[in-house]
Amino acid sequence: MNKVKGRPPGSGNLPTPVSTFIGREKEIATVKGLILENRLVTLTGAGGSGKTRLALKVSHELLEELENRVRFIELAPLGDPAFVTQEIASTLNVHDQSSRPLLDSLVYFFSTHPSLLILDNCEHLIEACAEIADTLLQKCADLRILATSREVLGITGEAAWVVPPLSLPEVQAWKSPASAQEALDEYQKSESVRLFIARAKTNSPEFKFTVHNGAWVAEICRRLDGMPLAIELAAAHIRTLSVKQISERLDDRFTLLTGGSRTAPARHQTLAATVEWSYDLLSKKEQKLLRRFSVFPGSGTLHAIESVCEEDGGKEKGNVLDTLSQLVDKSLVGTSRRSGERWYSLLETIREFAFDKLAESQEMKSVKDQHLDYYLQFAEEAEPKIKSPEQLLWYERLETEHDNLRAALGWALESQNADAGLRLAGSLGFFWFVHGHLREGVVWLEKVLENGEGAPLSSQAKALRFLGGLLIFSEEKDFERISMLLEKSLGLYRKLDDRAGIAWVLNQLGLIAYIHGEFTEAQKLLEESLVLREQVGDPWEIAQTLGNFATVALKKNDLASAREFSEKAIAWFQQAGDQRGTAMNTGELGEIIQMEGDYERAFTLLTQSLSQLAQFDDNWATASGLESLANLVFERGDLKRGVILYGAAEALREDVGMPLTPDQYETYEDDMATARKDLGEKVFTRAQAEGRAMTLEQVIEFVLHEPESPSTVQAEKERVGGLTRREREAAVLIAQGMSNREIAEAMTVTEKTVEAYVTRILRKLGCDSRVQIATWVIENNLD
Repeated sequence: MNKVKGRPPGSGNLPTPVSTFIGREKEIATVKGLILENRLVTLTGAGGSGKTRLALKVSHELLEELENRVRFIELAPLGDPAFVTQEIASTLNVHDQSSRPLLDSLVYFFSTHPSLLILDNCEHLIEACAEIADTLLQKCADLRILATSREVLGITGEAAWVVPPLSLPEVQAWKSPASAQEALDEYQKSESVRLFIARAKTNSPEFKFTVHNGAWVAEICRRLDGMPLAIELAAAHIRTLSVKQISERLDDRFTLLTGGSRTAPARHQTLAATVEWSYDLLSKKEQKLLRRFSVFPGSGTLHAIESVCEEDGGKEKGNVLDTLSQLVDKSLVGTSRRSGERWYSLLETIREFAFDKLAESQEMKSVKDQHLDYYLQFAEEAEPKIKSPEQLLWYERLETEHDNLRAALGWALESQNADAGLRLAGSLGFFWFVHGHLREGVVWLEKVLENGEGAPLSSQAKALRFLGGLLIFSEEKDFERISMLLEKSLGLYRKLDDRAGIAWVLNQLGLIAYIHGEFTEAQKLLEESLVLREQVGDPWEIAQTLGNFATVALKKNDLASAREFSEKAIAWFQQAGDQRGTAMNTGELGEIIQMEGDYERAFTLLTQSLSQLAQFDDNWATASGLESLANLVFERGDLKRGVILYGAAEALREDVGMPLTPDQYETYEDDMATARKDLGEKVFTRAQAEGRAMTLEQVIEFVLHEPESPSTVQAEKERVGGLTRREREAAVLIAQGMSNREIAEAMTVTEKTVEAYVTRILRKLGCDSRVQIATWVIENNLD
């Protein structure tokens, strides 16, 4: 059974809150007990009741007992229930595997990695979360789940526990200075007062809890029913209002908002009143920005917020930064720093409230349109950048903005903006391929194409070519459908007389012909593509086709042509500034050099390629490089090391759901069968497991610390005519008079593989016949 790579058993991703946790000692003890006694615990309560903070606090206290196996999944930014499984898998680094359902991969992950899984903010995805939790708990005996939600999941075995408000201060008499101080001491025994004081001091370090404001603080906490978020929002205004003013404003707000649903929980009404009150305290500019900012599902940069939240699309910037800073000061907007840039986000409760206000204001469509326009421009700007010297930065930016890009695609579909949807998905096609979002990319492209009739032909053609391209590398290869998609794209490009588009599709069709073993047809299609690409003059696209030429030539055993094409491809990729393309073709050149018998240089090129690929989150390319290096290590006789490398490559391929091509699988099977036989089942299995368990960093470290000198093996290779171990085995069997079919049976490979062995042996030894091979075997005393 294939294993699933993910975070190693002893690791976790539990976030550490930056602010202090106040009180709740009894609640912590209760929830800890529930988790240890039940496999599913759901913390319920109104928004802002402190469910997430309590879940994190309890989990941190249980870390040692749970051996650090706590994994945290934030679901608040996710808007589509269809992607809950994908979000969990992505967070845990268990990526798409087209060979089986992704939920099955998660089942296997948790079967091998006993954990406490925290599902945070399930309420808007309740049915999907319930189904996934039920499946995981039934099939993973050592898994426990702690969920936070405004309602229970409603499945068998669930222990639901309502998060209570913080403890409240009792009313105290203020008869004298002495009694006032006693009252202060009593007030500070309550959790809600301690929370208000702590947050007030954070917002205004000079704040002091005194006999002059103590009663008002206690009054605020009581009026807010001890709801943590409400108290924090109140304390955020300590910079601009006195405690008494805050308390007095609460009186008016609660009176105003008593007409809500009688069936709604009182605490929910209180929180709604607090948020509404906080919103009403904002200036008109602040209210408008908060409303419009709510279209961001997670976070955004200043530039994005300016472009989306200004009515002019950000053409006249200058007002947003000041207003945004004011919202940050009032704790309505949070900030973080990523890659040297500041990002802004809303608490989910605030975002939902602001989003409702946005709908009431009749601004929804215009703001969502601006959000779509911005991220369409962003994606179209990023597309050429990920093939340029700036590619590492832009791959990272695309990954960071993925939630916003998903939201923009969702709105394009909802608003039936067919052209924008097709253009956006088409611009993300190569990013989805490289970063392992293969299945998600296919889903989005299928949706926008279904909705895309009547859109410009250029937009349709591009989406069709990327859908076909992604499907080529999926496990479920329907080549009839893939060819249909690509032929349709080609027809549209020909109608538009778009030479670049025609060349791209011809290149893909050439790849399909290569996969089917139709090398003459593949070469013909690639030649047509190259002519057009040279006319267009794009270095990256020329390099891509030349790299495919090298692959076909290598398969045909035309090593001289393969080397020439590969070296040209590297030169063109370097001209384009594409480090990834350069690294991949450097690896292919290493394979060619290996076929020529220069193991030392081949090893250098393959390790150089892997070192460069390690910079990218491209598991497919890295896996291919590891497989090439593993094969080289096998040829040098270090079977155990080769199995470790193949094991690491297997795990990476499973991450992205990109299987081996038929010829790659043939080499893999041949090598692994030999290793299993020579090493023995026990050593073989351990080595394979060792490779599969490695992180990418550990794999690269393993690769770069080669224990054996390549030159030592090189000398041995020269002694036996440059033949690999398997080629020598085939030569000996030829000398025994066996046919290709008999050799295939003896070596447990296909006849096609034996034909390749024979061709390479003839070329390397300079022989013209099998008789000459037999003579060479006898002269060199091989057996």
